[in-house]
Amino acid sequence: MGTVETEELPAEETAPRLAAVPERAKGRIPAGDPVWKQSCTQELDHEAEWAGQPTMRFFPDHFLSEATAMLVLLSLYAVLAIFMPAGLDIKANPLATPTGIKPEWYFLFLYAVLHYVPVVVGVMGSLVGFVFLAAIPWIDRNPSRKPRTRIFAISASILLMVGIVVLTIIGLVD
Repeated sequence: MGTVETEELPAEETAPRLAAVPERAKGRIPAGDPVWKQSCTQELDHEAEWAGQPTMRFFPDHFLSEATAMLVLLSLYAVLAIFMPAGLDIKANPLATPTGIKPEWYFLFLYAVLHYVPVVVGVMGSLVGFVFLAAIPWIDRNPSRKPRTRIFAISASILLMVGIVVLTIIGLVD
């Protein structure tokens, strides 16, 4: 291929050519197009862009200013915590649980399990259940994304969700 002479083109001519840059990938712009070649090989001169402006090094200048601000705020929080502590009620007695105390809604299913089975079985069963839930992607190695071929994963998920909903309702009513 021959070389193409490059020349400075007025802005009216370069704008439409630069707008068609994606067309180059489709082979619609000649390979020797001077505007294309200039726009692809032009280096950005960052030193010229920032010339004359004050700069700051990250370490130690910027780092020390941020660390100082962090320590000032931490000291302020510590002073506030020492001289204006949060008001607390009477100390809780872990051996005497008041009646009617239930966990938050997202733990009700575990509360129901622990209510009906021995503590060791409830804790270990919940642990095994969570490990099984986390291991489902390794147990079911089916690469298909079609629901009809994902029988194990879908049935395990539905069974788990139904069990959690039923146990949550039992924990709420109980």
